[in-house]
Amino acid sequence: MAVSRSLESERKYDVDDRIAVPPLARFGEVHPEETVILRAVYFDTERRDLARRLITLRRRAGGGDEGWHIKLPARLGRVELHAPLADEPPAELLTHVAGVLRGRPLREVARLSTSRTVTRVHGDDGEPLFEVADDLVSATDVGTGILRIWREWEVELLSGAPEGGKKRAALLDAVQRELETAGAEPASSASKLARALGRSSLTDLPPVAAAGRDSSALEIARALIAAQLDALVAADPGARTDETDGVHALRTAIRRVRAVLAALRGVLDASAVDPVRDALGEVGRALGRARDAEVRRARLTALLGAEAEAVGDELAELGPALIGEALDEYRTAYEAVTEVLDSPRWFDALDALDDLVARPPLGENALEPGRPLVREQLLRAARRAEKRWKKADDDASRHAARKAARRTRYLAEALTSDAAPLFGGKVRALGEAAEALQDALGEHRDASALAARLGTSDAPGHLRALADSENDAARAALREAKRAAKRFREAGAALD
Repeated sequence: MAVSRSLESERKYDVDDRIAVPPLARFGEVHPEETVILRAVYFDTERRDLARRLITLRRRAGGGDEGWHIKLPARLGRVELHAPLADEPPAELLTHVAGVLRGRPLREVARLSTSRTVTRVHGDDGEPLFEVADDLVSATDVGTGILRIWREWEVELLSGAPEGGKKRAALLDAVQRELETAGAEPASSASKLARALGRSSLTDLPPVAAAGRDSSALEIARALIAAQLDALVAADPGARTDETDGVHALRTAIRRVRAVLAALRGVLDASAVDPVRDALGEVGRALGRARDAEVRRARLTALLGAEAEAVGDELAELGPALIGEALDEYRTAYEAVTEVLDSPRWFDALDALDDLVARPPLGENALEPGRPLVREQLLRAARRAEKRWKKADDDASRHAARKAARRTRYLAEALTSDAAPLFGGKVRALGEAAEALQDALGEHRDASALAARLGTSDAPGHLRALADSENDAARAALREAKRAAKRFREAGAALD
């Protein structure tokens, strides 16, 4: 079953029964449409997991886009996912919120009947600019049985609206002035579901404030974990649906949160933090096996394309088999990914992260000034990475140096992020230098691993030629790692 995706840019307004939609001819050609009846049922878990993340799930009958809809928050509006009408929510749709639902059952939370009259405005080129939906809504809170009735106008930009956030906002502002002149007021509630349930907002949880330079260690911990958890939940659907780089994105998000948790062991009780890191590590290893096969396939594809002319027809015949072998390895590893992402291990880890934010278990350093504490953690991470690099003389020790550089990078990026803008240019420079060292050592590892697979003693000559090419790439990467290590050392010294 196909799931479609669109970006909604809309605003809502409260209106009473005495006013009419104003003339909109100054914006373009006006096309009034006939009134339709929309009947919607909204669903959530007992804990209101969807609403707490400002997500709605509904089944709607009637109108031109009837079906199942999920609406997700986005920077410039809301993302809407749509699937055809069916009795039950399609699995292909629910997979996009599996990391939020975490195996918990859905239940009806509200039933809405809406009488909608749409006025659509087209631009000079004939394309639809926006529409104003005049909605009379009757909503029943399933939990309490309370019936609420209201009227609202909903303005939504359409395909002919200008591109770019500023231009789209300007158009919405201009329409808003017309509607307010007619008597409309900005809506008192963020969504129809919130209003049906008698709330001003979908979520009942206060937002976690960004940490500042004067924040306690606990405040910094909550801000960082909340941001990292948001990144995990956002990356979960891409890995489940095998989107391009979806596995890699979720694996990276897991590594970031593990790096942050490691730095916070003295701030939060280690007995609560360590099991979460272990569980995330287990999921990360499953993702890593799939990612390794994915990288190997990509390297083989690029290598065969670059070297095919030099090694001749034999390689051209063997190449698809080599790529197919890597693809088979990926498919096998990806099956394990799908299993672990639907496992209690993963869902429990996400729940535990929620608890660390909502009810953080205090460690001995929780109430200390946070900035000096996390700065020292960052310096320790940098010193550890430099020490491991100095001892890196084989593949295993270089991999250990790479992991230490990666942890330093992720911690530096977390401490200069919007969630915790605690430091400035020097810490950003350390993060960038750590990333360069991580990338160079990663290139060395990937090239060396593929060379070892291709260059066995009994391999045909044309495969050994490919192995030689990968060994050349590994040596070049090691030279780059030495240069990156020098920059990393200098960036760390600038912080001491």
